[in-house]
Amino acid sequence: MDGNLPKRPVFISATAQDLDWVSELVDKYSVGVEITDFAQSTETPDSRERTFELWHLWREAATEKVPMALHAPFLDLVPGSLEPEVVELSRKQHKDALNLAGILGVQRVIFHSGYNPLILGPQYFGPWLTKTGRYFTQLISEHPGFIFLIENMWEPSVDPLIALVDRINSPNLRVCFDAGHACVWGKEPPEEWLPKIGMRLGHVHLNDNDGTWDQERPLGAGVIQHEKILALMNIMGFFGPMTIEMRGQVAIQASIDYLSRRGFF
Repeated sequence: MDGNLPKRPVFISATAQDLDWVSELVDKYSVGVEITDFAQSTETPDSRERTFELWHLWREAATEKVPMALHAPFLDLVPGSLEPEVVELSRKQHKDALNLAGILGVQRVIFHSGYNPLILGPQYFGPWLTKTGRYFTQLISEHPGFIFLIENMWEPSVDPLIALVDRINSPNLRVCFDAGHACVWGKEPPEEWLPKIGMRLGHVHLNDNDGTWDQERPLGAGVIQHEKILALMNIMGFFGPMTIEMRGQVAIQASIDYLSRRGFF
């Protein structure tokens, strides 16, 4: 990386079970943390409360203000569903996540759009865009202190997210580009998504895979052209946060080493 370019913030994904080694990496590399415990709402209420307590204690004990993000629940949630009960479940889970984020002092919260690419035709896309746009517009207006980030998951292209972000048209809403998801489910190589996202880009998730499923391997251990992605981010003038998104200290350390060799630390 060109030494004259700004250093972009780097986050590592983690759960409360990882806090021992997370603290080591935070102190050593000055990275931020993206909390992923609440991304899938499978824990019992008691375990969620205990997880939150662990993060809260860790945050309070930190000698410096560690930059943090939080991944909101997404599995089985469809904000633009035609079923009111599904929408209300999504709203409850998302509001709970925003409340936790607020108490922890987390500003950046990552969501998914619930877009289903298997349903073809305008009879799906139009209503999905209208209802999902209305959903996030309301959520953003009710929680103005957060940066909302919509991450690509099963979208075959970035077009649905571009349409959604442009429909809502809020300065508090941006796209979270996930290179691994784009590699597995996208019809175009991940690096071709970035120029289309353009100024809508607010966060980047980096991991690797072999193109068959979302393996979340260390950077350089799959087929994703990360050097092209990083170069494009520089060309676009995007120096916002990126998360090394994978599980385990070994994988994250290998990815930090990958970025270090390219001047990112």
